[in-house]
Amino acid sequence: MKGIDDRRVGERLIHTGTEDPMGDDADLITQPKFRIWRRRDGIVQLVWNPRTTVLLEDATAALQAMAQLTRGRRSPLLVDDEYPSV
Repeated sequence: MKGIDDRRVGERLIHTGTEDPMGDDADLITQPKFRIWRRRDGIVQLVWNPRTTVLLEDATAALQAMAQLTRGRRSPLLVDDEYPSV
């Protein structure tokens, strides 16, 4: 059964998160290739921009942003590729 937060991309069904990164108590960091935030449940969510080629320096920037959000504490990380290649 398809929920309201599911969408079709090509022939793949993609479940999209419903967490609001712009909520009142959300921490959000935006970079040219990604955005990353700490959700209310403590999970850090990283979303790469559409059709982004991720290089080593991009991954390093994402991990540095995560360290900034979590103040260096361990935290689960959810990585979301909004437009996966099929």
